[in-house]
Amino acid sequence: MADLRPAARIPDGDRRRAIERALSQLESTWTPLAAQVLAADHRIDWVGHDGRGRLVLVLCATESDTLPLIGQALAHQAWLFARIADWAQLVPAAGLRSEAGITSWLIAPEHTDAARSASHSVASQGIRLAEVRFAQNGSGLVALLEALGAPRSAAAPEVAGPAEDAPPGHEPAGSDSPFRTGLSAEDLGLSAEEYAEFEPRR
Repeated sequence: MADLRPAARIPDGDRRRAIERALSQLESTWTPLAAQVLAADHRIDWVGHDGRGRLVLVLCATESDTLPLIGQALAHQAWLFARIADWAQLVPAAGLRSEAGITSWLIAPEHTDAARSASHSVASQGIRLAEVRFAQNGSGLVALLEALGAPRSAAAPEVAGPAEDAPPGHEPAGSDSPFRTGLSAEDLGLSAEEYAEFEPRR
């Protein structure tokens, strides 16, 4: 396996390109449609679809205070929902359907407990959180995306209506590895100190 080393001081353009290349880690059938889409008040980093008729939007942050991003995502979903018919006409091969809904992925280096709790309370509306780590390997900068589940520090709040389960393929890896694949330090050829750089900060 190629040498994998933690990366720091990453230019914004390189960061964005690495995340864009890694989005299929969150949505295995991710297909991009547009980038930097100007919505009502803010830009959406990426808009794509999941191959099953559902629109997927992605928002990125460089800070851990992502609570405001949840409100933005809900506003973007409403804006996109009103325009699904237009997107479907522009890209008929995507098979977009309004009844399939919209998923929002909010990506940041980490998320506060408040953001995790808030996202869980609106999970039925398609809000998902993911954390990103960056590493260098033989081919350049790599983004490692980790989908987050319910907050560990508190019981899940009650919400009106049935809660939606995590999308297929996004279940926790079931190990202590910081990576969704469950790879160990030995698998990656990292020392204990290097591997610790990728441990989630909870």
